[in-house]
Amino acid sequence: MHKVLFNTWNAAFFIKGGGEVQLLESKRALEQKGCSIDLYDMWNPQKDFDIFHQFSSVPGVEYVIDAYKSLGKKIVISPIFWDELTEDYPLHYHYKNLFPKADLLMTNSDAESEKISRLFSIPLDKFQKTRNSITDDYLVKGNRELFLKQFNISVPFVLTVANIDERKNTARLVEACERLKIKLVSIGNVRHPHILKSFENSPYFRHLGPISDKEILKSAFCSCSLFALPSMCETPGIAALEAASQGAKILITQEGSAKEYFEDYATYVDPWSVDSITTGMDIALSSSHKDISTFIRETYTWSNTADDIIKGYEKIF
Repeated sequence: MHKVLFNTWNAAFFIKGGGEVQLLESKRALEQKGCSIDLYDMWNPQKDFDIFHQFSSVPGVEYVIDAYKSLGKKIVISPIFWDELTEDYPLHYHYKNLFPKADLLMTNSDAESEKISRLFSIPLDKFQKTRNSITDDYLVKGNRELFLKQFNISVPFVLTVANIDERKNTARLVEACERLKIKLVSIGNVRHPHILKSFENSPYFRHLGPISDKEILKSAFCSCSLFALPSMCETPGIAALEAASQGAKILITQEGSAKEYFEDYATYVDPWSVDSITTGMDIALSSSHKDISTFIRETYTWSNTADDIIKGYEKIF
């Protein structure tokens, strides 16, 4: 079994976000399968390994990649990329030079692979699709009454778990809920306060702030009438996977790779259109419930993700 060195961003600490979750959960699952994984230490760079696996592709990571490539190490990059960059965009040059340095690019979907291949002329045989997944906590069904009692919430309600910002499209979601006269309960941080200010007094909106207790989150997913994430893009939206694992109905953006993950179990909407979000919510709320939980719990586990990663490592030796 090859020895692997993991890195996220270009630092000795972790930036909270998708890259960190993907790195840490992949590390845990790979170690359970007997893989030897170390974390990169920028203050004391390691040399005793076979594969350098970089999670994220932000500017700056190329320096450590170049250093290890010069030592003959195999380079794997998980790009966590979903941009539509023209050649005159400043970051286009960065990605165009970074991605060919990798012996393998590990993406979260076929759509991501195809986008990077098209934008930067990289052969598709240099890609390995892995998957974002749910933690083991979400393999067990939650207690729907916990959330309702703790926050004195009555059903029906729509739930979203996301930052309040432009990308997560909270303002259009609130407007759609106002049209349907159904309460939207929001869990998450406020990244753009001016957006919250535009609807915080709506009688159909309630913001609970961030919640880290997984049992409360599972309860929220179990008790909502619909989980909504009509973002500008999702790849695929970890909160939506978690909600689906608890049996929630899912309404999600059509932009990104969500369709590869949720298949025909979700309702897809155009995030730019309040009409599309409203119609999608109305259809989803009134439709019979097609239980998605078993499909998610069997398919999107970090153990399965680790198997995908190991297949990728084997391709470059």
